[in-house]
Formats: sequence, structure tokens, C-alpha cells
Amino acid sequence: MRRGHGEAERLKTVEDEDTMLKRFLADVRLDMGRRKNSEKEAATSAAQRQVGTHLLRHRQACKAIGVCLMTIRYESRTVKT
Repeated sequence: MRRGHGEAERLKTVEDEDTMLKRFLADVRLDMGRRKNSEKEAATSAAQRQVGTHLLRHRQACKAIGVCLMTIRYESRTVKT
């Protein structure tokens, strides 16, 4: 009878460790997902800032020389005959 009691305790210990490891793994996966999302957001934000800075430079340059920004960006459409 004593032997069965020891095995039950050991089984309970193993189950507790298993539960703890599963929670740990879930937390690690969640953290990895958050990091991946934050890296994507950071890259997107950096790209948006770069585009915004580029556009701001164009606007400032156009304002300095007194030209409309749309004039600089204009691309004529050529008609092929």
C-alpha cells in the first residue's frame, strides 16, 4: 500500500511540473509574438518617418523657391499615336 502512495505522489509531482512547463512555454510564445509585432511596428514607424521627412524636405524646398509641390511632381502623359 505504501508503494502505491509514493507513486501517486510522484505522479502528482510530474503532473505539476508538466503544468508549470506548459504555462512557461505559453508565456514564452506570447512574448515572442509580442516582440515580433513590436519589431514590425517599429520598422513601419521608421519607414513612415522617413517618407514624412522626405516629403517635408520637398515642401520646404518648394516653399523656399516659391514653386508649388505639385509642379515638381508633375509627370506628363504621353499619347502614343
